[in-house]
Amino acid sequence: MLGKRRAFAPYAFFIGSTLKKKARRAVRLAWTAFVLFGLPVIAALGVLAWVSGDIPSSGSILDHRPSLTTLVYDAGGRLVGGFAAEQRRLLPLSQIAPAMRQAAVAVEDERFYRHWGVDPQGILRAALANLRSGGISEGASTITQQLVRLLTQQRERSLKRKIIEAIASVRLEMALTKDQILERYLNQVYFGRGAYGVAAAARTYFNKDAPDLTVPEAALLAGLIQAPGRFRPFDNPGPSLERRAHVLWRMEAAGYLEAGESERLARSPLELRAPEPIRIGGHFLEHVRRQLEETYGSEVLYRGGLRVHTTLRLDAQEAAEAAVRRGVEKLVARRWPERAKEPGWSGPEAALLALDVRTGAVRAMAGGVDFGQSKFNRAVQALRQPGSSFKPIVYAAAVDMGFTPVDSVLDAPIVMEGGGRVWKPENYNRGFSGRLSLREALAESRNTASVRLMGALGMSRLIGFARSLGIRSEISPTLSSALGASAVTLQEMVAAYSVFAAGGVHRAPYAIERVEDGAGRVIYRHRDQPEPAIRPEVAYVVTHMLKSVVEGGTARGAAVLGRPLAGKTGTTNEFRDNWFIGFTPDLVAGVWLGFDLPQPMGYGETGGKNAVPIFVDFFQAAGREMPVKDFVPPPGVEFVRVDKETGLLATRATRKAGFDVFVQGTAPTQYADAGQGGADAFFREESLPQRTEPAASR
Repeated sequence: MLGKRRAFAPYAFFIGSTLKKKARRAVRLAWTAFVLFGLPVIAALGVLAWVSGDIPSSGSILDHRPSLTTLVYDAGGRLVGGFAAEQRRLLPLSQIAPAMRQAAVAVEDERFYRHWGVDPQGILRAALANLRSGGISEGASTITQQLVRLLTQQRERSLKRKIIEAIASVRLEMALTKDQILERYLNQVYFGRGAYGVAAAARTYFNKDAPDLTVPEAALLAGLIQAPGRFRPFDNPGPSLERRAHVLWRMEAAGYLEAGESERLARSPLELRAPEPIRIGGHFLEHVRRQLEETYGSEVLYRGGLRVHTTLRLDAQEAAEAAVRRGVEKLVARRWPERAKEPGWSGPEAALLALDVRTGAVRAMAGGVDFGQSKFNRAVQALRQPGSSFKPIVYAAAVDMGFTPVDSVLDAPIVMEGGGRVWKPENYNRGFSGRLSLREALAESRNTASVRLMGALGMSRLIGFARSLGIRSEISPTLSSALGASAVTLQEMVAAYSVFAAGGVHRAPYAIERVEDGAGRVIYRHRDQPEPAIRPEVAYVVTHMLKSVVEGGTARGAAVLGRPLAGKTGTTNEFRDNWFIGFTPDLVAGVWLGFDLPQPMGYGETGGKNAVPIFVDFFQAAGREMPVKDFVPPPGVEFVRVDKETGLLATRATRKAGFDVFVQGTAPTQYADAGQGGADAFFREESLPQRTEPAASR
């Protein structure tokens, strides 16, 4: 045994040395493997642990709802305006021009369809390009990474944020197809000038729809994505043209264009076409905006992409704003030509509101001369004294009480005392006409006659009647209210007159027909809610009386329209306010004119002189397509031939005879006596209004 050990002794050192070498090699291999594989894994796990709490889930990214523009349309489906935190409209990829898709991919992420969210090759290429240029000439983020950044709204530039972005991009690539990612990207990215998404960009820069973009146009838009604040084609086209040429070259390099085509297209003109700004309907849009915000809140209004279909008629709106502007300009040129040149002078204002008689729909709303100068909506917000335009409500209450158009009322001086004060109403011309029929007193707008009629009615009856017509403003329980001393809005007055035109039915004015959410679902639809306000026969008799105002009274200037028309003018003390409200069987419109801070406009500046011409100007354009038709008498009225001097039934000897209209049962039954003379001879009393027969005969 000892010999054998000695025999192996020479090999012992060699064997031990070999084993040690193998052990060292194994250790080196283990360390190499650890460095090459273990450390990266540990580092990756460490990085993952570092950022895991901040990585957005694919679900949260996919659930992102971009801010969309709320669009407002008129009754014919034409765009009126919109409200938005970001101007954007979503489009499916199929409705985006192929050239736009190709341009975006070529310049922003050429390998988009070949990578998995992060592009190492693109990172290396961008690094080399930036090294050669000595600056940041090319980005390394893929379209997917950019989309993640847009959807998470993270602008932080840090290593941690880049890692989170890369991991989220890979996850997003697993959840969506490439086309879905590209579609969301093109709908989300910012192109400058407030345009978010390609639909808004195509409209902003070229005034066209996204499917119609040409290759040069698409290249320009794609070039803006990198730095929309730096590239400003409208203000400084040079850099934008250079950027467009670069995009075209990249499209050719990517195979989207034929050889040499990029150079040819780069020489094409820019051909920018900004959309015409919508300059009409400012007060109406603000009126709609207030209602929407009150109902749905600011978040939905400015980001929800609502589609709001309104009652407005753009042609009528254009006519309304033009008529208001011209009417005020004529007044200023006549009264204050020099003051109008002074900086800061606030001239008179005007408002016009037109409603559909059958529905209450707002067809036109001009809340002032210029919305850009004043957002205050005088059609719905201003409380002003209506003057004589309130008188038809007084006369309607009288007809409802049993009075008729031929009943007489005294137009003579009257003195009222109360509360230590003396009130002596006067007529515009300071004169008096004696006894007049109610029709004549209304047509000639006689103040003292209206006060006497008011005394016969009683204030409580008048206020209740005004409430039934939709007037909600406070009405002072004094006789001066018969002359329009209580302030109301133009909308209240126009809506009240619409009751006469609509045969006694009240419909509240409304501006919104229906509202759709961002997905196109109808979330609101206006429902017609007619409310019987007064008897149809009363409404018709008052309408017939108001036709006399146009045919030969204070509103005779409106007769030039050459169609059946009823209405009433109004002028307040010291000519501070001018009114006219007129209507046909289809449309009712009211005009107000005056200073925002009430002040005299000058002697002779009446509703007939200023408000009526604005109404006529508006109606000549807005009513051009409306059929010419008269008011249809309802059941319950009758036309009777009467003696216009006495109000009794006419005879063969009657010198002034004509037909007048009555609620059935109220027409006179006695015949006029040819020897009686006029009404002043027939009625000897000079107190309250006189009926043609005793009240018991009604």
